Amino acid sequence: MRRPPVRPIRAESFLLPDLKKTFPDVVFSTVRSSTNPPYRECVLVAEPGQLVTPITQYVTLRLSVYVVSESGAADWKAAQELAADIEDHILSTDYAKVIDSEHSSGPMRALDDESKILFAYSLVLLNVLVR
Repeated sequence: MRRPPVRPIRAESFLLPDLKKTFPDVVFSTVRSSTNPPYRECVLVAEPGQLVTPITQYVTLRLSVYVVSESGAADWKAAQELAADIEDHILSTDYAKVIDSEHSSGPMRALDDESKILFAYSLVLLNVLVR
């Protein structure tokens, strides 16, 4: 029997519009933007992994969440809370392309190498349809 062709989807394509609507005060993107303080930002990167079945695939979703005050100081506690809120929303939302989702790790404390700003880092594991 021939397997159906695989066409991985970018999970960002359906996650970003929903997250932007749900958290209007947060800048969502797939690359870090150069925002002037104060800002709340979530960089979301979906990394496709192995096939689970011929029509579903694991995707590791990385969330990097920054909360920076007017003075330019990172608010680690607020970043951690925001990361947890975003992850909770993703895990509790019934997305048509998501078969299953689960918490993997985080929010962990991390340091941005370039800006030297503390941020919260979380991983979510998704099982998504590939067609």
